[in-house]
Amino acid sequence: MIASKIISELEKLIPLSKQESWDKGGLQIGDLNTEVKHLYITLDINLESVQEAISKGCEMIISHHPMLLDSFDNYDFNEPMGQLIKMVVENNLVIYSAHTSLDQTYLNDWLLECFEGVKKIPFEHPYLVKGELQESLSIDHFAKMTKESLGLSYVKYTNNKEKIKSFIICGGSGYDFINDTLNQADIFLTGDVKYHQAKYAIDHNIAIMDIHHHSEVIMVQKLKELLVTIQLDIEIVTGQSKDYFTYL
Repeated sequence: MIASKIISELEKLIPLSKQESWDKGGLQIGDLNTEVKHLYITLDINLESVQEAISKGCEMIISHHPMLLDSFDNYDFNEPMGQLIKMVVENNLVIYSAHTSLDQTYLNDWLLECFEGVKKIPFEHPYLVKGELQESLSIDHFAKMTKESLGLSYVKYTNNKEKIKSFIICGGSGYDFINDTLNQADIFLTGDVKYHQAKYAIDHNIAIMDIHHHSEVIMVQKLKELLVTIQLDIEIVTGQSKDYFTYL
């Protein structure tokens, strides 16, 4: 199946038109006429993931985070981004990214589904998903449940609520949506929470929990499962997509 056909089928499920104006998802590099027999899915495009895709004989990579999201003045082959582009071009790879388009269609629902027995509550926001527990838990108990549900090494959270019954979740760096969660749930789960952002949450009577940006790695297996349902005539390979951090 050629790359353009795979992208066409993918965008029926995850429309690129949904991405934000600042985002740079979609085709990153490659020939849309490339015949693809092996598709590699990863959270990030980096030297390690591209090398793994090549070693597994993949002709195309789909990532969540765009390879070319940041602006560069040049692509020096002696620098990391230049090395990456050179490797991609020399191996005739097709690179496609679904970033904020995936955030708005599936990603946060996938995160919510990791919590067993949680009911999804209607919430009108393109990036935020709300869940409700069957019964209230202490915030410490909820933190342990979150850590286990999302397979995290640890979580950090503001301990300013005794009981948790409802929560809002947003993968990646969702703190910019903090004001949309005020008085809407007992706790807000997202990644990349900074020290003074935690203070703001406490001052405005909402608990916040940092579930790490890397929690989005769930998209690797979930996207594979989604693509299997549309029966593409290709082999789908999942990348390791390791966290950049090591936790002690």
